Amino acid sequence: MWFVVILSFLSYACNGSLVDQSTQSSVNAELNGTDITKINIEVEVMKGNFHALLLRVINNEHELTSLKGQTQQMEHELENTKRTFSCEIEGLRDVTIQFEQELNETINALNTINDTIQDLSHRVSVIDDKYSPLEIPGSYGNESGLTGDKRECPLNWTRSVDFGACYFFSDERMSWNDAQAQCSKQNGSLADIYSEKEDKWVADYCNQTEGNGIWIGGKRDHGVFKWFTSNGKTKDMNYTQWITDLENVVTVYPNYISRRCDILYITMLELLALLIIVPSAAIAADISVPMTQIRDQGNGQFEGHLTFALTEEVVGWEVVVTFSAPVTGLSQWMGTEIRHSADNKVHYIVNLEYDGIQHAGTTFDITVRGTAAGGSAPTATAILKNMGIDGFTVPPIINSDGTPYNYDEVITKSILFYAAQRSGKLPADNPIPWRGDSALQDSGDNGEDLTGGWYDAGDNVKFGFPMAASTTLLSWSLLQYKDAYQASGQLDAMYDCIRWPLEWLIKCHTGTNELYVQVGDGQKDHGVWGRPEDMKMDRPSYKITASKPGSDAAGEYAAAMAVGSIVFKDKDPAFSAKLLTHAKQIYDFAKTYKGKYSASVTEAAAYYNSDNYVDELSWAAAWLYMATNTSQYLTDAESSYLSGAAWGQSWDEKNAGTMILLYKITSKDKYKQDIEATFTNWLPGGTQSGRIPYTAKELAFRSVWGSLRYASNMAFMALLAAETGLHPTEYRNWAKSQIGYALGDTGRSFVVGFGVNPPTQPHHRASSCPLIPAPCSWANQQEKGANPHTLYGALVGGPDQNDRYTDSRTNYINNEVACDYNAGFQGAVAGCSMRDICDIIAIGHSTRKEIKSLNKLRKRTHGL
Repeated sequence: MWFVVILSFLSYACNGSLVDQSTQSSVNAELNGTDITKINIEVEVMKGNFHALLLRVINNEHELTSLKGQTQQMEHELENTKRTFSCEIEGLRDVTIQFEQELNETINALNTINDTIQDLSHRVSVIDDKYSPLEIPGSYGNESGLTGDKRECPLNWTRSVDFGACYFFSDERMSWNDAQAQCSKQNGSLADIYSEKEDKWVADYCNQTEGNGIWIGGKRDHGVFKWFTSNGKTKDMNYTQWITDLENVVTVYPNYISRRCDILYITMLELLALLIIVPSAAIAADISVPMTQIRDQGNGQFEGHLTFALTEEVVGWEVVVTFSAPVTGLSQWMGTEIRHSADNKVHYIVNLEYDGIQHAGTTFDITVRGTAAGGSAPTATAILKNMGIDGFTVPPIINSDGTPYNYDEVITKSILFYAAQRSGKLPADNPIPWRGDSALQDSGDNGEDLTGGWYDAGDNVKFGFPMAASTTLLSWSLLQYKDAYQASGQLDAMYDCIRWPLEWLIKCHTGTNELYVQVGDGQKDHGVWGRPEDMKMDRPSYKITASKPGSDAAGEYAAAMAVGSIVFKDKDPAFSAKLLTHAKQIYDFAKTYKGKYSASVTEAAAYYNSDNYVDELSWAAAWLYMATNTSQYLTDAESSYLSGAAWGQSWDEKNAGTMILLYKITSKDKYKQDIEATFTNWLPGGTQSGRIPYTAKELAFRSVWGSLRYASNMAFMALLAAETGLHPTEYRNWAKSQIGYALGDTGRSFVVGFGVNPPTQPHHRASSCPLIPAPCSWANQQEKGANPHTLYGALVGGPDQNDRYTDSRTNYINNEVACDYNAGFQGAVAGCSMRDICDIIAIGHSTRKEIKSLNKLRKRTHGL
């Protein structure tokens, strides 16, 4: 305050003399001749000094202000530096934690090797070149005191120097299966006699021992060891000439041990190579068995048994039987022979519809009959393949953003879900190996090509109205959040994703006022449980025309094509122009001939019955304005707009999206008010009559049928509304809560193939079926285990109002999947990923997550 007083005094002094005129006269009188001039000079000097002091004070004030500014700047930079270091430290901690988790997973994976060695050992017999010889010189019998690479045989086993292996000779009668089990317990496997040299060694050993020594179909007969064939005939061991028809005597005497038991050694590198061939412990190992209990019925006719001991659930099977001689007229009761080799030695059998599911711990036996060339019963080996496990997995996707959920992974897998829904001729780069071409005969009344598009949900019908609605939302997400798809490495895949249905929508526009809206009969389709590749039922097509209008479906088609034309404008200008042309024509059709499509196409009413068509007209016009900037479309959009709070966003309800779009275009308060009224209803805490109820675990619950679909769609709308500047923190945080529920906030994921405890039995025909060529039927729908194929990225319907959910294939209300379920959900996830907004808790509260998110946002927007 001192300088204020001085300034006030100086200000007074600077306004005139230090003394008024009367005072000056009095002083002059008292001075009696004092030199007035001198005094005046001193006064002027004092005034000058005061001016100088004033300037210094002003300068000091400026310097003080400057110093304060510099100090604040330094404090700000220091705070930013602290935040940056804090973020980097937390980032390093996250990386360390992630590394530790991955390391633990790797250790756990390596620990499983010991558990798989025993299972793999019997398979090693088919790759004899992988065996490591013992390289131990000396006589037969056990040796001790071996060092280095020398490995001794187990007790009571005998070593062959010539063949570099340990042999066990059994004198116990037992079946082939029992013998194989005994060998497996000792890390060995029943093996074959492949050469005369090995036959001689066996004969020499047998003749040097006493007892009956039953081994490899050989036993002592009148003091001489002989081979015993399946028909009871004998041949001497130690042939003077190797007999070609006994070149491999693995099954010549099936009721006894028919192979030698070897100890097989395999290096770690060879084991890892085998594990690479078998990418997951969940993948079934083929079961190989010999044909046993062979009955030679004369003239080449025979009967035999293929007996498989099952160690896992089998959901569909194929058996490949290889005979030692050509076989014709092969018959059996358990399956269907689908083909055989040209020489009739190899035959392929698949299960019937009713016996494809076989349970672990049981024995599965197939009796085969046929006629073999050569006049005697053949030997055979059969391999059973479990068709219920496909082995397809998605490579790990790194969570580079450090967000609570790996949004890039969700986006990637959601796009894969749409690939799994494809109908028609699939492209060469089809990413879903268990899907093939299907519904290649789909056509219109006059033979128009209607192949392509998406199957709607867990069924195999193509419903155009919800397909177009899904395409519109997905295209909007790409338009709004293109950077998210780019960052996730899925930009090209996303273009392919939406192009597939857009091309089908174009095919459906077969005339100026003619538009196909459905292919397939819902009732007939739902009466069959099977894969789309096997469909044989009639698939009629249904269209709307001037006399049977459908403004709602046509409006949605036009909207999808309009936003698609914007998305592809730079990517593919020709395709963009084509989309826009069709969008304009279809909109004119919808506007001119008004009516509900489900009233014209009654076959759709039971599945997708339309409530109104006015919202689609406004929706389509708004998107056409965005695509063309033609004012008439904006006029149409506003005149058709249904004011008030929106019920929600869905395949049937478009008001929420329309109000956001019109507010973005016009900035009018009425659209802003409707948006706010809508989310006042949807966000928690409201008391108005239109508010949405919440479950105990905080899911906004609009309807039990696809509860997550509605919450996710509105989460997407909330993010889009926030992009216009409306309540960004509140709307974004709410969107985060709803998406978090779907991804695992409650302790389980509702996205197939993602997160903790995800669904494994979605109500979905194609993914529930075993691999082709095994048939698929209602038995597969009723099977209690996981679907044979993981339907990556599919969002299931979700819980009921009490947060209850049952992961069952028969639960189509809560556990079905659908194209429209994923559309808004994927858009919301893309929005979270692009802005990192789903990590920000609240503005003004500097949390660790917020700091990380803001730093990443700053990096992403740098230079924009």
